[in-house]
Amino acid sequence: MAGCGVIDRLETARLINTPELLTALSMILASDGELHDRERDLISKLSTRRGVSTKQLKLVFATAQAADSRISIPQDLQQARVFMDHLIQGALIDGRITHAEQKLLKHAAGQLGWSKADFKLAMARNRRELHTQAKQIIQQHRRRS
Repeated sequence: MAGCGVIDRLETARLINTPELLTALSMILASDGELHDRERDLISKLSTRRGVSTKQLKLVFATAQAADSRISIPQDLQQARVFMDHLIQGALIDGRITHAEQKLLKHAAGQLGWSKADFKLAMARNRRELHTQAKQIIQQHRRRS
C-alpha cells in the first residue's frame, strides 16, 4: 500500500483538530482510574497542540469519566481507522492495556463493524509500530552520545 503513510499523516493532522479524539483518548486513559506519566504527557501534548487549556482539559476528563459517555467514531472509514490507531497507541503508551481500556477499545471497534480478528490485528500492528519507533529513538540517542 504505497502512499498509505502519507494518507495516515493527513488523516492524523485532520483528527488532531477534532474534539472527539481528545475526548475519546481521555475516556480510554481515564477508564482504569489512574493516569500514568506517559499517558499524562501524551494527553498534555495533544491538548497543547489543539490550544486546550489545563482547565478545559480537566473538564474533558470529567466528561470522559461520566458513566454515559460514548466514544464518537468518525464516519469516514479511513479517518475511523486512524482514529482507532490513536486510541490504541494511547492505551499502549504506558506499556499495558488494562481490562477497562480494552473494553472501551473493543466497543469502539464494534461500532466500526470490526471482528475480533480485525481488532487483534490492529492491536498487533500498533504494538509493532510503537516498538519500531522506540527502537529508532534509542538508536538515534546512541548515535548522538
